[in-house]
Amino acid sequence: MDKSFDIAAFRTPAQYTIGNSGRNILRGPGIANWDLSVFKNFSFTERKYPQFRWEMFNALNTAQFLNPDTTVEAGTAGGRILGARDPRIMQVALKFYY
Repeated sequence: MDKSFDIAAFRTPAQYTIGNSGRNILRGPGIANWDLSVFKNFSFTERKYPQFRWEMFNALNTAQFLNPDTTVEAGTAGGRILGARDPRIMQVALKFYY
């Protein structure tokens, strides 16, 4: 993504000084994540049974962008979002209870 904030509004403070910008003044993109699990028990006896599991993380496969780069020097990637979180991940398992 292109610039999510203007790096010209910020600059690196002089050496041995503290900057004057507030804390948490920038916000990154939000997270809209849905996880889904499906479980099925197959009863053989009352106490012993296998369980089939199917789990999806980020089930809707929505893009989850990382926070922007906060480097403010000219010629850097400052203000740009350069990555994303994991896409949809699925796993299948068979568990036996006894």
